[in-house]
Amino acid sequence: MNKEEIVAKIAEADKSYYTNGTSDLSDYEYDLLKKDLLRMDPDNPILSSLGEDHVEGSGTIRRAVKMLSLEKIQQSKEDPDDISALLKWLESRDAKWTDVIIEPKVDGMSAEAKYEYGILKCVSTRGAGDSGDDITLTTKQCFPQKLDKWLSKIAEINIRGELFISRDEYERINVQQLERGEPVFANARNLCAGTVKSKEVIEDRQILFVAHGFGYISVPLQSFDSFYCAMRRNGIPTVPYVFPKNEELAVRTLYDIRSKEYPFYVDGAVIKLNEIHKYKEAGETEHHPKGAVAFKFIPEVKETTVKDIIWQIGGKTGKAVPVAVVDPVSLSGSIVERVTLSNAGLMAHRGIRVGSKVLVEKANEIIPHIAAVAIGSPYILESTIKCPCCNSDMKLVDGKSEPTKDYVCPNQDCPARKTALLHSALGTRGINVMGIGPEICADFIAKYPDLNAATFLQLSPDEYPESMSELQRANLHKEARIARKAPLWRWISAMNIPDVGDTSAKTITRSCKNLREFIKAALDPMY
Repeated sequence: MNKEEIVAKIAEADKSYYTNGTSDLSDYEYDLLKKDLLRMDPDNPILSSLGEDHVEGSGTIRRAVKMLSLEKIQQSKEDPDDISALLKWLESRDAKWTDVIIEPKVDGMSAEAKYEYGILKCVSTRGAGDSGDDITLTTKQCFPQKLDKWLSKIAEINIRGELFISRDEYERINVQQLERGEPVFANARNLCAGTVKSKEVIEDRQILFVAHGFGYISVPLQSFDSFYCAMRRNGIPTVPYVFPKNEELAVRTLYDIRSKEYPFYVDGAVIKLNEIHKYKEAGETEHHPKGAVAFKFIPEVKETTVKDIIWQIGGKTGKAVPVAVVDPVSLSGSIVERVTLSNAGLMAHRGIRVGSKVLVEKANEIIPHIAAVAIGSPYILESTIKCPCCNSDMKLVDGKSEPTKDYVCPNQDCPARKTALLHSALGTRGINVMGIGPEICADFIAKYPDLNAATFLQLSPDEYPESMSELQRANLHKEARIARKAPLWRWISAMNIPDVGDTSAKTITRSCKNLREFIKAALDPMY
């Protein structure tokens, strides 16, 4: 690959991640491209670019101290225990192991919280470094609104760290996606970024914050250790850290970080000079501070071949979700045979088709994900394909941003589409009938083709599908009775109104006290 191709690929990946919240490349592949470009053209401006993550319509917050990324040292594939590059970094900083702390590198979304005299003023993304998007609305619940003790006397302090979605929360949300027939989120970082950059608060997604540094502060600090202690005293979680003292303990710490299960996902370790005056004396480049470095772990990736592309009808609109059937590979202790893809457009854009050689990894060790395409090239999708359920012609429609495209089944009577609609109405974003899944909904639709949430609640256990056992019927009927008391926003969401999901439904209930008022408002635009 020549220099121009590498630059184009990096630029495309930056746009995909920072603007659309998706990843066409794995972090490992992206870092290797930047490393190759650094060797070919060390002064190329894209190497100093932090990536533009501005969302149209968002306010911009400027900062006095630029928010930089970290220099990266990649773990060796041939010898994972080799830390010679870290030793050279220490030597270049005239430092010893006793001068540094080692902490996990959180795989999250960088952010900065600004406090004035202990009062939270705003939260912003890293953005272009010297400014970022205002995300106060969607993240203020992650921070204490007021700091106490000596921090409340500081004119200004900018606390930096990572916003993230926890392992348990990420798994819970993806289970919901699978239940709704929707594609899973490839990794928790992209899910977090999309949630944070939303125009409205998505209340059923819990975003957390962990501090690992600071920007401008109007008083001097002695060390990162003392800064972390002050944060924890004020209820702000910080990254755990170790004083390695010697090389043996440093190697053991790196191994522990790789193998330990933290609440957040980890993609490496950070080694930084602990004393603030030494950290600042080390200086910085346009791109990164010289007082810290990231040691990036190599993800477990296996090459396999796509044997088939199958389609699953899901969601309220009847869109088809592509699933790649691959030659079985063992990853992180389990066999991977199927990988859910984002959408038809991105699949074609990445060149994923039958016969493609792909690199598969388990995103955050849970969800199988195609990290990269080893052999394959972009192609043009057919304008129509057949629905796998009702054989109707599914037309290709454009998504909100390129290269997103979806095939949509137009047949309102398609059993798969009706099943998806029923599950959407009864599931976690509808009236929330516990224990209801796509398979059970399919059985109900097979017996009652026009079933909806309201008529479902009128059924007795004896009228449930014959495929269910007596105990299953009793349990489901019990949960259905509980769901009858669902709040108004759940009933509005269960109506499957286009462009009205759970978040919009919650907003609507602020002005409508009951279902009668909502229906009147919907029918009368002057209401």
